[in-house]
Amino acid sequence: MRFATADRRHREQRLPVLPPLHCSACPIREHTIYKRIIEVRPLAVESLRTTRVHYPKGHLLRAQGETDTNLFTLFSGWALRFRISRGGRRQILSFHLPGDLIGLEAIGASQGDFGVRALTEVALCKFESGSLISLLLQPGEAS
Repeated sequence: MRFATADRRHREQRLPVLPPLHCSACPIREHTIYKRIIEVRPLAVESLRTTRVHYPKGHLLRAQGETDTNLFTLFSGWALRFRISRGGRRQILSFHLPGDLIGLEAIGASQGDFGVRALTEVALCKFESGSLISLLLQPGEAS
């Protein structure tokens, strides 16, 4: 009996849904900051993606004070950007929904004064910030 219950639980577990391999096939591309780039040069953004990742609810994507050189596009799920005050209270700065670029706020800062935590299971595309920012800053690319 014990084995039957464990087997049923194993079958009920959902496999993580990762973003598609090709940006041109991504259902959220219309909601991203680089939508126009994908339409004109579909491989430009895709070639800069370092990996596709999946994290459970509650996972800390970025710790406050961390100097991270990565940006993430949220494919599925919700996340929140927060700051912990000197008194130890959490202040919610913003919510991230699918299509949002996470980490852009820290570009140019010596260290980020915020953290990002998954509110639900999340799937993300990970980019090295310098390459993606360079692409976005090219004249006529982003809109």
